[in-house]
Amino acid sequence: MTAVCQQEQERSSTLGAVPPFITVIVPVRNEEPFIRNTLEQLLAQEYQPGRYEILVADGGSTDATPALVEDVARRHPQVRLLDNPKGWSSAGRNAALRAGCGDLFVIIDGHCDLRNPATWPTSPRCSPAVRPIALAAPSRWT
Repeated sequence: MTAVCQQEQERSSTLGAVPPFITVIVPVRNEEPFIRNTLEQLLAQEYQPGRYEILVADGGSTDATPALVEDVARRHPQVRLLDNPKGWSSAGRNAALRAGCGDLFVIIDGHCDLRNPATWPTSPRCSPAVRPIALAAPSRWT
């Protein structure tokens, strides 16, 4: 368990009844045209800012994707850029699952457009096709 996760669990246990901590996983590679918009929409939702993190796992982008994520992360500490040296989306999801602190994990593509951020995380939609959201609890809570 990472130090960040340990701190989050300790903080949660002292707060009593709090909303679940959510880890949003965004595996990316060369998402320069879309990633800033996706992150801004995730950050604009109405869930408590201290109760979620956004982990962007970059699979070796050759465009400005990592720089754009780092720019957003400088202004929003709940956003973190992770390295995904294997490059595959599945490897990025796995890296973020290992790094995440969530009670629940949400996986969203880097080119998602959350049509109504006020309803996040219940009804995100990815373009061009509508894709379902995946929620999972890590095995340490099941």
